[in-house]
Amino acid sequence: MALKAPDLDLVWGFFSFLGLPLASLGSGCAGLALRSALRFFRFAQKARSGLRPPFPSLSRGASRLLDAKKLSMQKIVLMGFMGAGKSYWGPKLAQALGYSFIDLDQYIVQQEGSSIPELFAQKGEAYFRAQEKSYLLDLLEQKAPLVLALGGGTPCQAGILPLLLEQKGLQLIFIDPPLAVLQKRLAQEAEGRPLLAQKKGPALQKIIAQYWTQRRPYYLQAPYRFSGKQLDELLALIPRPPKPEQ
Repeated sequence: MALKAPDLDLVWGFFSFLGLPLASLGSGCAGLALRSALRFFRFAQKARSGLRPPFPSLSRGASRLLDAKKLSMQKIVLMGFMGAGKSYWGPKLAQALGYSFIDLDQYIVQQEGSSIPELFAQKGEAYFRAQEKSYLLDLLEQKAPLVLALGGGTPCQAGILPLLLEQKGLQLIFIDPPLAVLQKRLAQEAEGRPLLAQKKGPALQKIIAQYWTQRRPYYLQAPYRFSGKQLDELLALIPRPPKPEQ
């Protein structure tokens, strides 16, 4: 079947989405990359056309809770730098709204059976990023109300941010504490983060600032920003549908 001009954009998009040098990949990783590309292509077509894949229906309890809250968003995605508080605020927001909460990094760990540092060390960052994209698509295809915390580098991967910005029923929020706060937090937990491990003192503070500067332009594309201070401030960002006219 011949590709039309819009299709060519999508084809280019899913190859960019991979973020991997295909020529240098082994057969196993290449197969994973191609599967991710095909899923991305299908997902992007649905996002552009406004079509939705078939989903399982919500449980009665979840449906009642969603109706009671009268929320207009079915997915709320939190993004931000390492240590911004995505995994701290996500459960609090989910509890307040009656939504489920998933931390993408922890979801990957559960599915893979290895910690993120182990995945980086044993299979490499290219493998981790490909799996990260694949698991993210799995979660975005779920219909049940969800608060999802992304990894710090997730929205910086090619093709991810446009999908998040275009998907209907999804609200993207940037958690944005000051750099000094992030540096203080990360100084206490650097060993558990592959990109910061083995760094200490001024060298650690410098690499944190470098990553923060590189990633911040991606985060700033989120339509909503939260300072990371008070739950009420975060809840105030969640839109409700307009009340029907009397």
